[in-house]
Amino acid sequence: MKARSPNMTPEMIAKAVRLLNSWTDELSWTRFIAVLQTEIGFSYTKAGLSKHEEIKKAWDLAYVRSKQKTSGEGGIKLGNDDEAFNYMQTRLDEALIEIKRLKAKEDWYKAKFKRWAYNAAQEGFTEEQLDRSYRNTGG
Repeated sequence: MKARSPNMTPEMIAKAVRLLNSWTDELSWTRFIAVLQTEIGFSYTKAGLSKHEEIKKAWDLAYVRSKQKTSGEGGIKLGNDDEAFNYMQTRLDEALIEIKRLKAKEDWYKAKFKRWAYNAAQEGFTEEQLDRSYRNTGG
Protein backbone atom coordinates (compact mmCIF):
# COMPACT_ATOMS: atom_id res chain seq x y z
CA MET A 1 0.00 0.00 0.00
CA LYS A 2 1.23 3.47 -0.89
CA ALA A 3 2.32 5.64 2.02
CA ARG A 4 0.16 8.65 2.87
CA SER A 5 1.54 12.04 1.83
CA PRO A 6 2.26 14.44 4.69
CA ASN A 7 -0.17 17.21 5.56
CA MET A 8 0.25 20.22 3.32
CA THR A 9 2.35 23.00 4.79
CA PRO A 10 1.53 26.68 4.19
CA GLU A 11 4.39 26.73 1.68
CA MET A 12 2.91 23.79 -0.25
CA ILE A 13 -0.51 25.45 -0.26
CA ALA A 14 1.05 28.68 -1.54
CA LYS A 15 2.81 26.77 -4.34
CA ALA A 16 -0.47 25.12 -5.33
CA VAL A 17 -2.24 28.49 -5.40
CA ARG A 18 0.56 30.10 -7.43
CA LEU A 19 0.45 27.18 -9.87
CA LEU A 20 -3.29 27.59 -10.32
CA ASN A 21 -3.00 31.37 -10.69
CA SER A 22 -0.50 30.92 -13.51
CA TRP A 23 -2.29 27.98 -15.20
CA THR A 24 -2.79 28.58 -18.93
CA ASP A 25 -3.73 25.16 -20.36
CA GLU A 26 -7.01 23.29 -20.13
CA LEU A 27 -7.49 22.49 -16.46
CA SER A 28 -8.39 19.14 -14.99
CA TRP A 29 -7.78 17.70 -11.55
CA THR A 30 -5.67 14.91 -13.05
CA ARG A 31 -3.38 17.37 -14.83
CA PHE A 32 -3.17 19.73 -11.89
CA ILE A 33 -2.35 16.94 -9.41
CA ALA A 34 0.37 15.59 -11.73
CA VAL A 35 2.03 18.99 -12.14
CA LEU A 36 1.70 19.79 -8.44
CA GLN A 37 3.36 16.48 -7.59
CA THR A 38 6.41 17.46 -9.64
CA GLU A 39 6.49 20.84 -7.86
CA ILE A 40 6.21 19.66 -4.25
CA GLY A 41 7.19 16.01 -4.44
CA PHE A 42 3.98 14.56 -3.03
CA SER A 43 0.68 13.48 -4.55
CA TYR A 44 -2.67 14.57 -3.13
CA THR A 45 -6.25 13.76 -4.06
CA LYS A 46 -8.88 16.16 -5.33
CA ALA A 47 -10.69 15.84 -2.01
CA GLY A 48 -7.52 16.50 -0.04
CA LEU A 49 -6.65 19.59 -2.05
CA SER A 50 -10.22 20.92 -2.03
CA LYS A 51 -10.21 20.97 1.76
CA HIS A 52 -7.88 23.97 1.63
CA GLU A 53 -9.98 27.09 1.05
CA GLU A 54 -7.15 28.97 -0.72
CA ILE A 55 -6.65 26.12 -3.18
CA LYS A 56 -10.40 25.77 -3.76
CA LYS A 57 -10.76 29.51 -4.54
CA ALA A 58 -7.76 29.46 -6.86
CA TRP A 59 -9.09 26.31 -8.54
CA ASP A 60 -12.48 27.91 -9.20
CA LEU A 61 -10.89 30.96 -10.81
CA ALA A 62 -8.43 28.91 -12.86
CA TYR A 63 -11.25 26.65 -14.02
CA VAL A 64 -13.29 29.64 -15.22
CA ARG A 65 -10.24 31.00 -17.06
CA SER A 66 -9.63 27.59 -18.61
CA LYS A 67 -13.21 27.35 -19.87
CA GLN A 68 -13.08 30.90 -21.27
CA LYS A 69 -9.91 30.07 -23.15
CA THR A 70 -11.24 26.80 -24.61
CA SER A 71 -14.53 28.47 -25.61
CA GLY A 72 -12.63 31.11 -27.57
CA GLU A 73 -13.15 34.03 -25.22
CA GLY A 74 -10.00 36.12 -25.04
CA GLY A 75 -8.32 37.24 -21.85
CA ILE A 76 -9.45 37.03 -18.30
CA LYS A 77 -12.91 38.48 -17.95
CA LEU A 78 -14.18 38.39 -14.42
CA GLY A 79 -17.93 37.95 -14.46
CA ASN A 80 -18.91 40.00 -11.45
CA ASP A 81 -17.60 41.93 -8.48
CA ASP A 82 -17.72 38.87 -6.21
CA GLU A 83 -15.45 36.95 -8.56
CA ALA A 84 -13.05 39.88 -8.82
CA PHE A 85 -13.07 40.17 -5.04
CA ASN A 86 -12.35 36.46 -4.64
CA TYR A 87 -9.46 36.72 -7.09
CA MET A 88 -7.95 39.65 -5.22
CA GLN A 89 -8.56 37.92 -1.89
CA THR A 90 -6.64 34.90 -3.16
CA ARG A 91 -3.74 37.14 -4.22
CA LEU A 92 -3.80 38.84 -0.82
CA ASP A 93 -3.85 35.47 0.94
CA GLU A 94 -0.81 34.41 -1.10
CA ALA A 95 1.03 37.58 -0.08
CA LEU A 96 0.15 37.09 3.59
CA ILE A 97 1.35 33.50 3.49
CA GLU A 98 4.62 34.63 1.90
CA ILE A 99 5.03 37.32 4.57
CA LYS A 100 4.50 34.73 7.33
CA ARG A 101 7.04 32.43 5.71
CA LEU A 102 9.61 35.21 5.42
CA LYS A 103 9.02 36.36 9.02
CA ALA A 104 9.60 32.81 10.24
CA LYS A 105 12.81 32.64 8.21
CA GLU A 106 13.92 36.00 9.63
CA ASP A 107 13.22 34.76 13.19
CA TRP A 108 15.28 31.64 12.46
CA TYR A 109 18.22 33.78 11.25
CA LYS A 110 17.94 36.09 14.28
CA ALA A 111 18.07 33.10 16.64
CA LYS A 112 21.05 31.71 14.73
CA PHE A 113 22.84 35.07 14.94
CA LYS A 114 22.25 35.24 18.71
CA ARG A 115 23.62 31.71 19.07
CA TRP A 116 26.68 32.55 17.01
CA ALA A 117 27.25 35.83 18.90
CA TYR A 118 27.05 34.02 22.24
CA ASN A 119 29.39 31.24 21.11
CA ALA A 120 31.86 33.74 19.64
CA ALA A 121 31.88 35.70 22.91
CA GLN A 122 32.43 32.49 24.88
CA GLU A 123 35.44 31.68 22.69
CA GLY A 124 36.87 35.17 23.17
CA PHE A 125 36.44 36.43 19.61
CA THR A 126 36.34 40.20 19.25
CA GLU A 127 34.01 42.10 16.97
CA GLU A 128 37.01 43.08 14.84
CA GLN A 129 37.94 39.42 14.37
CA LEU A 130 34.40 38.60 13.36
CA ASP A 131 34.22 41.53 10.91
CA ARG A 132 37.35 40.53 9.01
CA SER A 133 36.64 39.77 5.39
CA TYR A 134 36.74 36.18 4.26
CA ARG A 135 39.83 35.16 2.38
CA ASN A 136 39.46 32.17 0.13
CA THR A 137 42.73 30.29 0.42
CA GLY A 138 41.52 27.20 -1.42
CA GLY A 139 42.75 26.28 -4.89
